Amino acid sequence: METKAMVPAVLERPCKACKHDDIRLRYRYLSNHSLQYVGQCQRCGAATNAISKQSALAFAQGEEIPEFSTALREEAQHANKVASDERHEALLAQLAEQPGFWERYAEYLATERWQQIRAKVLRRAGGRCEGCLDNPATQVHHLSYKHLGHEFLWELVAICDTCHERCHNEGQYDFMNRTR
Repeated sequence: METKAMVPAVLERPCKACKHDDIRLRYRYLSNHSLQYVGQCQRCGAATNAISKQSALAFAQGEEIPEFSTALREEAQHANKVASDERHEALLAQLAEQPGFWERYAEYLATERWQQIRAKVLRRAGGRCEGCLDNPATQVHHLSYKHLGHEFLWELVAICDTCHERCHNEGQYDFMNRTR
């Protein structure tokens, strides 16, 4: 009778990133060219903690261990970004539908509070555009309007006029091309 090797604990726990429970054994090479065995979430592509070679090989029982898929992780990150952009667009569209929104928004951008926040974001970026890293930053762009008026600084980026124009003309925020 064949005995099944003990399952490494990191393959039994849910993914820390997305709480999904389909974690599979994979191998990958690190930047120093050393081989590492890890679990990989099949939903988000995240890696678990490392698994010892001995445990990984015992668990595999002579079966080939597949390579860690960076494509899986990148696809999941892209899907999350698309979903986030859609939520952002929907929220701003909802805000824009409110009577007087654009007037209140323009008033907010003229406040001392906004000027202080804007200065912090520009200082954080070292005066450089965070979109292209080539031009001086001239604008502070909202990545989210969820906390409008009480923004977290990570919801704002310092960008140049060219990158700001791209943000608003590449379909990411199509509704902003409407007359206000």
